[in-house]
Amino acid sequence: MISTRLLAGAIAVLFVGVGQAQVSTYSTNAATAPGVPAENVGDAQRGRTLFVQNGCYGCHGYDGQGGSYTAPRIAPDPLPWEAIAAFIRSPRGLVAPYLAWPFDVMPAFTSRMVSDRDVQDIYAYLRTRPGPTDLKNVPTFQRRP
Repeated sequence: MISTRLLAGAIAVLFVGVGQAQVSTYSTNAATAPGVPAENVGDAQRGRTLFVQNGCYGCHGYDGQGGSYTAPRIAPDPLPWEAIAAFIRSPRGLVAPYLAWPFDVMPAFTSRMVSDRDVQDIYAYLRTRPGPTDLKNVPTFQRRP
């Protein structure tokens, strides 16, 4: 059975069109070579800095939690970094017929603005973020006798 995350990643890559998205091929860095586990990709500390510098937090929140009216949650279990790179190079709202323009459209980030290494580091940062709090652990939502 295909996992939801894997299916979402495949759809994102197919929808954006990796060939059009200007995602460069794997670099010579061992951490980006095919077959390297996701946990070995990128520098999370540098990724946090880039996440803030590039304004990602403005819509996705500092922890990648997203919001009802801003952007989807992208952490703690992000799509593969290649899918993220493909999407930010050519966000779906910037593709004809521009149905959502200018609302609900993420700005495009070219590879000159955010390199593949930068995307890998942001990806590493997103993997370190905590997931949503279980409501059973929030005192307000606990049953009282």
